[in-house]
Amino acid sequence: MAIKDRVTNYIPGLRARRALTRPQALAVVPVHNSSLSWEKVEGGEIALRVPRRSDGLGRIMARMFRVPEHKEILLDEVGASVWEMCDGKRDIGGIIAETSKKYKLNRREAEVSVTTYIKTLAERRLIGLTHRGGRVRHGRR
Repeated sequence: MAIKDRVTNYIPGLRARRALTRPQALAVVPVHNSSLSWEKVEGGEIALRVPRRSDGLGRIMARMFRVPEHKEILLDEVGASVWEMCDGKRDIGGIIAETSKKYKLNRREAEVSVTTYIKTLAERRLIGLTHRGGRVRHGRR
């Protein structure tokens, strides 16, 4: 066994992470972040309300810079449609199929668009990603 392999076995965080296979990635189930509130607005759009940080640093910064209680993010019609499908009942493959059908996209276009959008939502911690057996990841590592 090489030294590199021995070291990575004993130091957390250094182990190489295995990437998900395509079928595993399409079986991931996105779910809304429960700390957010959202509502439909005119034109099929959705307004997300993201609360500001509530820890000590967040409170200090809010006092110094008069930060609002919530940040609002407006999702367009397509983003709103994908957001509504991130309900914990559909996997990414199902969301891709429904988006493809609804907006008359070929499967590949829908897959690229939806997976990129879901990745962005997860990086911003607006959704979490799970699979039927448990959690995959929630936002950044």
